[in-house]
Amino acid sequence: MVKVSVIVPVYNMEKYLGQCMDSIIGQTLKDIEVFCINDGSVDSSLEILKQYQQEDGRVTILNQENQGVAKARNTGIRQAKGKYVIFMDPDDWYPSEGILEMLYQAAEQHQVSIAGGSFMDYHDGIYNEEFEDRYYGYHFKQDGVIDYKDYQFDFGYQRFIFQREMLVEHGIFFKEYVRYQDPPFMVEAMICAGRFYGIDKPSYCYRYGHETITWNEKKVCDVLKGIQDNLDISRKYGLEKLHQLCVVRLNEEYRQLLGDSIVYEDYAVPVYEAMMETLFHIDTGMLGEMDRNVTRILSPIIARIREDAVRHNEEYGRLYRETQEEITKLWEMCDRKEREKTGLRSEIANLTIAMRYLDNDRMYLENDNRAVYESFSYRFGHSVTGVPRWVYRKLGGS
Repeated sequence: MVKVSVIVPVYNMEKYLGQCMDSIIGQTLKDIEVFCINDGSVDSSLEILKQYQQEDGRVTILNQENQGVAKARNTGIRQAKGKYVIFMDPDDWYPSEGILEMLYQAAEQHQVSIAGGSFMDYHDGIYNEEFEDRYYGYHFKQDGVIDYKDYQFDFGYQRFIFQREMLVEHGIFFKEYVRYQDPPFMVEAMICAGRFYGIDKPSYCYRYGHETITWNEKKVCDVLKGIQDNLDISRKYGLEKLHQLCVVRLNEEYRQLLGDSIVYEDYAVPVYEAMMETLFHIDTGMLGEMDRNVTRILSPIIARIREDAVRHNEEYGRLYRETQEEITKLWEMCDRKEREKTGLRSEIANLTIAMRYLDNDRMYLENDNRAVYESFSYRFGHSVTGVPRWVYRKLGGS
């Protein structure tokens, strides 16, 4: 029996895929399957996966056109054979060989549908397990069963195993967003399970800083849709801490993204409308000590958008002035070159006129010489002096 299915959506990750796959197939829990969905990769990712498949029969590859990670993960949930499923991104890895066995034993022994460890990230050679306050759920202080109503966190779903039957029976799948499809999935699964087993030890290592996200209208609006989903579900189940966390994420984590989209991009209007729509998903009665005036919930966003606009205008003004100075210098250089060119043209014109005068003088001299040679006096004198000139040359004259 397959105990755990590791679902790995893969798209153009040849550089890191080997480390990821090694950390999976090297797990001490042997009754696993590695379900790899090649999501239309155009690099050597598929060839790498085929090598692992040849070496390890637990590796299964499914090829599909590029449809995004949400569809890939959902395909994995539907086709997986394991009692539990867990999700791995192809640029991340498990920090130790006993992770899957640890999670499986925890879920089985404590009869829970979800079990997971703490979170670890990695950037530029540095591992980190300490996070800001809004990431309070990344670390479990001790092992034990936790009621989700006491946890109310929505990030880091990759570090948990989920009972596959629970997901399928209750229709818990990833929303087909291009961004922020993970938090609603995790919250829905946690609410369905009611409780889970948390482990102090890190069970997942997340690599960041190696890719640059190119944002567009759909990506930004999907972030807001995901936040709206969690606002709605937290309101429905009375999860005040999670509701407040969503507002904190808006004001702090995504403020710059929203501000830049509204100030600088041509899709400012749909993003602004989506941001205003998000206000209607906020229940002010669940904000506790937070500002209950819904018109001011996003005031930090709007204020900082204004600051960004001022800073942008200042930067634009500086660049404009510098550009104008460069343009002025170029015009001055062009004027100088034009003056030099005009002077050369004048010299050429004067030389041309002088050459015409010289040509005229030459023509006059040639005509005069021709007239002399053709005159009677020259021909008569030349013939009379012919004998004396011959004698002179014979006598050695020059």
